[in-house]
Amino acid sequence: MRALAESEGVAGRCHFAGWLDDLAPCYAAADIALVPSRIEPLGNVVLEAWGAGLPVVASKSAGPASLIEEGESGLLFELEDQQGLAAAVRRLQADPQLAARLADRGRQTLEARFSKDAVVGRFLAFYREISGAG
Repeated sequence: MRALAESEGVAGRCHFAGWLDDLAPCYAAADIALVPSRIEPLGNVVLEAWGAGLPVVASKSAGPASLIEEGESGLLFELEDQQGLAAAVRRLQADPQLAARLADRGRQTLEARFSKDAVVGRFLAFYREISGAG
């Protein structure tokens, strides 16, 4: 990656941090969370970005596509579509209100579907259903 950054002339704008145990400072420094993964089964990074209050731009890999409502809680682009990724980023840069709305809706989705109360509530409902108690 370092050699590629050097050959592309962007090495001065890249920082290779290595393994990080605490990503909070990275999210705090970001304006947009980009998730260009080819394979992303769940999309924890989407959930983390929503928790950090960031708008998300993600590829239509399985996880992000199942989490993000296009244009409501994030923006999606086709796998390996660099132009689609760039267009989504430019769209958010040009429209801060859209970016703020997506970030807000993402946080709402996180709370409604993935908060401790939401997850525990679904488990309890499932256990009641299979036990015949409810």
